[in-house]
Amino acid sequence: MASDLVDDVRAFSAVMSAEGQLRHMTTSERDPILPASTSTWGENVAWTSQSNLSDCSVIHNMFMNSAGHRANIENPAFDYVALGVHIAANGTWVTQLFFAAPSYAPEPSNFEGTFADDDDSVFQVDIEKLADSGITKGCSDTSFCPKSVVTRGQMAAFLARALDLPAAPSAGFGDTDGHLFEMDIDKLAAAGITVGCGGGNYCPDAPLK
Repeated sequence: MASDLVDDVRAFSAVMSAEGQLRHMTTSERDPILPASTSTWGENVAWTSQSNLSDCSVIHNMFMNSAGHRANIENPAFDYVALGVHIAANGTWVTQLFFAAPSYAPEPSNFEGTFADDDDSVFQVDIEKLADSGITKGCSDTSFCPKSVVTRGQMAAFLARALDLPAAPSAGFGDTDGHLFEMDIDKLAAAGITVGCGGGNYCPDAPLK
């Protein structure tokens, strides 16, 4: 994660929001952000009218279900990524800037433990235990989002990892095909832990109640 470039990339997401237009950076907008030694780069942008997303899965699925965007995410030529999200009344605007730069090194982190956003949380010790055991990977490389609502899909991932459930065939839920947590949900269903939310669905983006 190119954490020292996040503010600049987020600023571009704010520009898109202000313009009300989904677009890529111009050369004059991109060049000042990329390190001087950049040898290759790629850029993904996305928008949804929703401004109250519970996690990143909606945007992530949009990217992964698009061949060009997925190619950037999976491109082994890129060593770093800077992610910038801007949330406003007109929706959620996301920019992903990927690059390789031989002489670049991210600035060192100045936070305690695994995540940068839980240093003032009363649950930091518990969050670290979950991270150390592999039960959680956080909501990004450096964030846990301790105040966010947990979705049914996220809980499926927590339980599947905590119980070390084996791979399982598709459970056949109508709303999990291609979802970020599809495999974890299938594992829970095979273990008899879940039967979904009704109507043949699992409701992976619904908050836990």
